[in-house]
Amino acid sequence: GTKALVELDRAFHARVAQFPGNHRLADFQSAIHDRMSRIWFLPTWHFHDFSMTSSEHAAIIAAIRERDPSAASTAMRAH
Repeated sequence: GTKALVELDRAFHARVAQFPGNHRLADFQSAIHDRMSRIWFLPTWHFHDFSMTSSEHAAIIAAIRERDPSAASTAMRAH
């Protein structure tokens, strides 16, 4: 359900925020994500929106794996 998807999304963002080793960034990201998670419970949010989010996450992961900071930046901005 939605709660499980929110937890997966939280785990993804927390892990990505830890990559640079900047604890302040990770703390900031966590606080923002907690506030943004509320969107998932709005009546305007639809389950198919997670498909888009999943594709965006895949692009971020691919850029990180390729060690391509430009592509990672582009993917994060798109997300």
